[in-house]
Amino acid sequence: FNTDSEEAVNVLNESQIRIHSIALIHEKLYQSDDLSRISFDHYVRELARLIVDLIVDVEREVDITIDSDEIYMTINQAIPCGLILNELITNAYKHAFEEAGSGKIRVSMHRRGQQVRLQFEDNGTGVPDDLDFENPSSLGLKLIGTLCRQLEAEYHFDTGELGGLRFVLRFSLEPSL
Repeated sequence: FNTDSEEAVNVLNESQIRIHSIALIHEKLYQSDDLSRISFDHYVRELARLIVDLIVDVEREVDITIDSDEIYMTINQAIPCGLILNELITNAYKHAFEEAGSGKIRVSMHRRGQQVRLQFEDNGTGVPDDLDFENPSSLGLKLIGTLCRQLEAEYHFDTGELGGLRFVLRFSLEPSL
């Protein structure tokens, strides 16, 4: 509250959003009849609303569309997956829509057997030419890579149908689900 550093305020706000996304997973878990898993499709919708509410300095309208199968995850998979989505949605708000106006974010998550395919896409400025996903400089991209490895997932970034960033993640659900 007492700092004059805009950078410190931004880092603290980003950390606050990450903490809220983890807390939301725990809240969903404790509200569930089965304490070993959560309904991740419901969580994604609430996470998107939470992020929008916490990003108070946004002066643009962003339409978020979520298309998800009913997917249950253990907390060991829900936390990294939720943090990945948190980073993607937050980064879209911060960087993808540089001009005030409307933006679009589309999140889809589908299950085929034990395989989950999560896709995030926005209509923002796209992937900068000099961005190195293998050796990222930003904490958010480093965190995404670490969380994908934690999920033992395949993932990639490219330009999507909407013209902006697309992120695709594939991983296997834990055997008990």
